[in-house]
Amino acid sequence: MNWLNRNASAIEALGTITTALVALAALIAIPWQMRASAALQAAQSARDIYREFVALSVNKPGFADPDYCAIKTDPLRLTAYSYYMEYLLYTAERVTAVSDTWIPVMQSHLSQHHGILCDTHEGYADTAPVAALIASQRAQCAAATSCD
Repeated sequence: MNWLNRNASAIEALGTITTALVALAALIAIPWQMRASAALQAAQSARDIYREFVALSVNKPGFADPDYCAIKTDPLRLTAYSYYMEYLLYTAERVTAVSDTWIPVMQSHLSQHHGILCDTHEGYADTAPVAALIASQRAQCAAATSCD
């Protein structure tokens, strides 16, 4: 007991230092954990959105691999197809924001839609990665078949 009394101030200082180190570790670890959690959640969300897009494509194969010239002549189908394209571009936006590994996947999907991408010059794409995907597809418009 005598030892504790003699070293009380040193033990108290050690406790204070330990508390400060634990607090510092928490200040570093908590933001790191929050970023890791947000990244994991974003990746899962991107996979979910892509899965929904694939399900939509399975249910609407005429839009997944379209005959744009035939769709263009039917206003109702053209409207539905335009919304399909909006969802495709939304999917591209969400998944490419998570990882560049999605870019070739989305390029492959967009390659089926030269007709509408070359025919319309609407303001598709709010983000730079999606605008770049569309631009790479539109660069091939000269080789695309026209409906005229």
